[in-house]
Parts: sequence; structure tokens; C-alpha cells
Amino acid sequence: MSQEKLDAIDNCLFELLELVENFNEIRIKSNKELSSGYFNLAKSKYSLGAGTFTSLSYDKRMTCGAKITCEKEEEKELVQYKLGGEMYEKKVKSSEQKSENESNLKNRNNEEKTEKEETQVEEIKFRNPIYWYGVLVPQSLRSSQKDFKNEVKIKQNLDNEITLHQNTGNLVWDGAYILSKYLYRLKLRDKKCIELGCGTGLVGISAWTYGADVTLTDIEDVIPLVEENVNFNVDKVLKENDNTNDNQLTNNIKLSKDKIRIKTLNWGVENCKELDTFDIVFGSEILYYSKSHKALIETLQHICNKNTLCVFIYKTRNLGEEHFFKLAKEEGFNIEYIDNKKLIEEFQESEYHLIYMKKN
Repeated sequence: MSQEKLDAIDNCLFELLELVENFNEIRIKSNKELSSGYFNLAKSKYSLGAGTFTSLSYDKRMTCGAKITCEKEEEKELVQYKLGGEMYEKKVKSSEQKSENESNLKNRNNEEKTEKEETQVEEIKFRNPIYWYGVLVPQSLRSSQKDFKNEVKIKQNLDNEITLHQNTGNLVWDGAYILSKYLYRLKLRDKKCIELGCGTGLVGISAWTYGADVTLTDIEDVIPLVEENVNFNVDKVLKENDNTNDNQLTNNIKLSKDKIRIKTLNWGVENCKELDTFDIVFGSEILYYSKSHKALIETLQHICNKNTLCVFIYKTRNLGEEHFFKLAKEEGFNIEYIDNKKLIEEFQESEYHLIYMKKN
């Protein structure tokens, strides 16, 4: 077998291993959300009483919220499963109203001929099933519903080769996932935040759901993917809130499209003159490339004041990360390492580290 074919097989195997790793991460996350959802549902049942959740509780008009279609390609054994959009309850109205007497007369005479009726399908807005249990429901029931929903969906671009030096913004790295799960510990409501090297946008979008006013930044090549993820998730979250007749997620946090924006940014003192200072700066896995440390520090000097909190997460890859911290200290930044026990459980023993940085 030629070397070219061997290299192609190696590349395919590498891509397969990456997909398996991503699948396992998604499965772990999904299992945790389901576990939390069932736990909160059990708490709701206990609060409302054992007889509250029965087969009689469900609205018989209930329809599915989404549909999955199965399509088999011609001349192929591959079956594709496609997730469709939201389903709506449908009400059929007759264009011609028949009187009861006329209807009864037709039935009595067993007439074979029937008049054709044009029907019009009217879409009715999907009603949040939580209201089937009344207006005053336990908070744990709302939490359970939120757990069972997958609020943020992030698209990745895996078509091009991804290495530490190219196309890194096309993939959701573990650091972004860990940091997005850490955000609940920060007081983000109405905070002016910026994410440097946002990649797919997971951290910035998550911060927005906590009420932050967020600017997501990255190089020009990455921006189209960021825009796609931001537009999809912002529209999705706001639509879900509208369907519950509630313009907020939790804790009276009002969300708005105006509080999330995207900007092309190359680091360096010459490129950030138009930027203001921020309350919080996020950086996820942006320290691996030592040649960019000087430009990153220059950017931080411009967008940070003495009250600005920089929240960075990185993995020890022995690629010169320590050079950044040395440079940051020389430029007047204090560095605090956060205990890994505050990270999500599956990464507490990992090589990932969360740090806080502030100007002296």
C-alpha cells in the first residue's frame, strides 16, 4: 500500500477519534442535564403532592414540539435523520357552515353525494405545557423544564483541517465548555463584557443568557461562524421566552438582541483604539501561541481598567503559556489561580486552569 493511502487512512482515523471524543462529551453533558431535569421534576412532584402528576394531568390537545424525519438515500444504505422545526397545534375551519338540520337531513336520507368543502389551516402558537399545572407552579418545575431544553446549540466547522495554528476557531474546545459552565458563579447581569478569540461563540452566548452585555471578537475568517451561532441561539432563546409569555429567563433577567454584538478584532495596540473599557474580559484557550502574547497584553492594557476582571481558562500544553503570565506581571497585572474544584466535575482533575487577572 502506498504512503499516500496510509496517510489518508491515518487522517480518517484521526477525524474518527475526534468525532468519538466530541460524541462522548455531548453524551456526558446530556446525561447531566437529564439527571438534573428528573431530579427537579421529582422535587416538583413532592411539592405539589403525589397525585398531581398523573395520566389525567396531560392536555389531550398536546402535540409534539419537534419532528424527526427518516430519509434513505437512493442506492445507498445510509439513513439520514433530520430534526425539523417546531410543530404547532392546528385548527381546521370549514369555509361553509352547515346547519344542524341540513346535516341531520343528509344523514337521515343516507345521501351518497357530499359537497366539497374548502378548508383553511390556522396555526396556533404552541402553548407552554407548564401552564397545564396552573400559574403558580414550583420553581423546581420550571428548572426541570429548562434542564430538558437544550438552550444553546453551537455549530462547528470541521470541513477544514484543525491544528493549534490554523482553523482553531472552528471547533468548540473543552476550555470554552468549562468556562461557559463556570459563568453562573459570576455576577454578569448588565455587566459590559468582551470575549477575545471567541471562536464558535459559546462563552459569549452563554454570558448573554446570564444578562451580560457582550461583544464577541475574533479574526475575520471566524466571524461568519460566530454570526451564524449568535443569530440562531439568540432567536431561539427569545422565541422560547415569547412562547412562555415571559420576556426573561430567570431571576428577572431581560434579554435583548441589542445586548450581544460581534466585532472583527486583531490583537495589538493599533487595532483596539476604537474599543472602550469593559467590566469583564473572557479568554478561552487563547494562550497556547506564545508569539501572540505581546499583542494580547497590549489589547488588555487598552480595554481594562483597575476594576476590570479578566477571566481566562487554558490547558497546560507546554507551548509557552508561562511566558504570558511573566509578561502580564511585568505589565502590572495581578494573577489569581482559581481552585479546580470550582470547575465542572469531569474536569476538576484535568490540566485545565482558570485564572483571574486584574490591573494593579
